[in-house]
Amino acid sequence: MNTLIQTHQHILKLSQVMIGLLWIYQGLFPKLIFKVEDEQ
Repeated sequence: MNTLIQTHQHILKLSQVMIGLLWIYQGLFPKLIFKVEDEQ
C-alpha cells in the first residue's frame, strides 16, 4: 500500500510540473510569435 501512495504522489507532482510547463509555453509562444511578426 505504501508504494501505491508513493506512486500516486509522484503522479500528482508530475501533473503539476506538466501544468506549469503548459503555462510557461502559453506565456512564451505568443510573445515569440509577436516578435517574429514585428521583425518582418
